[in-house]
Amino acid sequence: MNKILTTLLAVVFVTFLSVSSSTAVVSIPEKYNLNNQLEQVHHFWRTSIIDWEAIDNQSLMIEVSPGNYYLLVLTVPAYNLPFKINRIGITHSGSMIREGTDNVIVSGAGRYRQSYPIERIYKVRGSEKMRAIINQLQEKQGETHKY
Repeated sequence: MNKILTTLLAVVFVTFLSVSSSTAVVSIPEKYNLNNQLEQVHHFWRTSIIDWEAIDNQSLMIEVSPGNYYLLVLTVPAYNLPFKINRIGITHSGSMIREGTDNVIVSGAGRYRQSYPIERIYKVRGSEKMRAIINQLQEKQGETHKY
């Protein structure tokens, strides 16, 4: 009886390990690899958002002070993000907003709320650079996830 129980537990344990290790790694489209153009930061101080603009369904630009922007790239597409009727919020870890930890929350009509993890954060200095990055990403609109 003891041998059967031990064998059963071993089978359950191996099954658990194989299932837990089979989770897919999410990779974002190459167009969001902007390390050669922008400074990637892993966090920034929590502050009021002056304005925001959805670039596409996986990225948005937020303005935190005149001429200071952050490009937030989400781990997965938020298909409701580009609709202007929606509002956004950003979770924070203490006094910081961190990639890999915090989320952009998109709120729509009624009680609709959806949370999307922040994959990357880029600091953007100046409105001209901000507009150039938005245009660049929108030109590559077709390079998003396909389900």
